[in-house]
Amino acid sequence: MGDSGTTSPRDHLVSFVENDEELLGSMVPFVVDGWRRQEPVVVVATDTHRRALEAELSARGWQPDRLRGAGRLVTLDAGEMLTTFMVEGRPDPELFRKGITEALDRVRPGRVHIFGEMVRVLWEAGNVTGAIELEECWNELAEERSFVLLCGYPHSVLDSTRLADVGRVCALHSDVLPPPGFAGAVAAHVPASNVREEERARTFLPAAHAVHAVRVFVEETLSAWGAKALTEDAVLVSSEIATNAVRHAVSPFHVTLVRSGASVRIAVTDAGAGVAERETPDDDDATGRGFMIVDALARKWGVDDLSSGKTVWAVLGQR
Repeated sequence: MGDSGTTSPRDHLVSFVENDEELLGSMVPFVVDGWRRQEPVVVVATDTHRRALEAELSARGWQPDRLRGAGRLVTLDAGEMLTTFMVEGRPDPELFRKGITEALDRVRPGRVHIFGEMVRVLWEAGNVTGAIELEECWNELAEERSFVLLCGYPHSVLDSTRLADVGRVCALHSDVLPPPGFAGAVAAHVPASNVREEERARTFLPAAHAVHAVRVFVEETLSAWGAKALTEDAVLVSSEIATNAVRHAVSPFHVTLVRSGASVRIAVTDAGAGVAERETPDDDDATGRGFMIVDALARKWGVDDLSSGKTVWAVLGQR
């Protein structure tokens, strides 16, 4: 952290969680990390989540009331805070700055850990524009105050929101955190949304951990369909296309699997700019072989250009 007080490139984080248990799995380590660094904590969350957080902290031996009295903890209601600066459905930058700086001034001076859920409240109310503008307000405030901010969203917004809007949210953050316990409990994070029995789809975030999640999603779906003979190739093809979305499109993306007889169609739709092309790498190149692999394993594949983004698809198996 420099003397200017501007947050570092990794100081605005976002987490998309499936349920309240995962939310606590994000909140508790974040809050405790602040205290262990001797940094105060500000929590702006719903009443239910604030109560659950304090109960969990107490169970772990922390004393929220004592920490609050020592200027190391401030808890605020997300809905009530929104009423102090939202004007006609949009955050007023000056009112936001006034309200948040007053909250920050209630804790010890210095860098502050902030968990924020106001964007979640706005997004779930259908005010996507307001949530995005609120993220921008946080980034502007970071130019004058020193803090690390974790914003919490429900994973469900990914399946009900335009990819472009989710992409804007991700772009306003320095890092997209994997779900808590991701490495040890992957299966819990890949429930498919069933359109019909022969089609399953899921939305993923533009982060490195997403490629592994795609592999698990594809493997579990094909296993449920009894298409184990296609699993190895399908997992490899889907992970190559997903890697392209993460590395080059830098966009959230939908993965859709469609079964038709003995064949499976894999489609990855992103909102990123650019095209997906097969390259011919040199022998000593470490990367660049992704679509060569897709071409070798798929019966056919292609790219459909969309008004915003593209869909890369591949068909595996017999006709």
